[in-house]
Amino acid sequence: MTELALFSLDEFQKTLRYEREAPVQEVLKDLQQLQVFDQSMEVEESKWKKRTGWLAAVAVLSVFGTIASFATLLVPLALLTIPAFFLGLFGGIYSGAKWSRFSGLNLENRRLRLPGKLLQYLSHDMSPTQIVRLSIDFRHYRNPAFVKSQTSTGMFSSQKAFQYVIPWLTVRGQLLDGQRFEFSLTTVAKRKEKQKRKYTKVRETFCERLDLSLRVKVARFPKLDSIAGLAYEGKVRTPFQPMKIHAENGVVHLAGTTPGFFRGAGRGTSIENSVPDAGVCTADHALQSFLAAYSAIDLCRG
Repeated sequence: MTELALFSLDEFQKTLRYEREAPVQEVLKDLQQLQVFDQSMEVEESKWKKRTGWLAAVAVLSVFGTIASFATLLVPLALLTIPAFFLGLFGGIYSGAKWSRFSGLNLENRRLRLPGKLLQYLSHDMSPTQIVRLSIDFRHYRNPAFVKSQTSTGMFSSQKAFQYVIPWLTVRGQLLDGQRFEFSLTTVAKRKEKQKRKYTKVRETFCERLDLSLRVKVARFPKLDSIAGLAYEGKVRTPFQPMKIHAENGVVHLAGTTPGFFRGAGRGTSIENSVPDAGVCTADHALQSFLAAYSAIDLCRG
């Protein structure tokens, strides 16, 4: 495989997509660089969020102060409150724009840590010079690019339903035993919005689909075509149930979907603007999928 261009943090900020084909240790160094970047974005987001809050408070208090100054005939006080209002207003707009920018660059921690942990473990069973291809999509789960379907109930209904499919992770490489693998994760999110008189009722459900394929040497595993039955009889432990395993043209496929997670918001409540950690795949699930596949393959020996 041909090595792709070196990782550019400037280019990454434009797309929020990481894609690299390089030795595993170089890819791990890239992920460490992204972790440092993410930490700095979290600091900046927190800083500008606080400033925006303070400036908004200054603008609001200045309005009341100006009204009070005219109501009590303390007109000289307005010479202070009116400039303070514009300072809070325009300062808040500038600060809010900064807050929004850094918030957009604050990466989802799970999408950053899971690939790093998985590759760190797999690297012990890989040559130091082994080329891996890693693709991570950090774009927000409600990005229009991920919308699979969108519906509205009735012509004049205020209820909307969305389905998002986010294929955010793909890892390809080769282990020391010569077996090539491809591991991928796809988040599936469903969101319902119903407009009430004073608020919007939101319901969201999340689950994640795991897919793993391993190309094996068929001659070493004559019972490969019966891997599904052998895995069932051998009570192979999988990360979650149910998971399907089968072999086709020398490639073993393991696939499954997490149980899922529900969250909602209504009057006086809100939900986080990111995919929850519950109901989706973890690094341990990813590692367990490799162990499950190898356990099933081992049952196919002659």
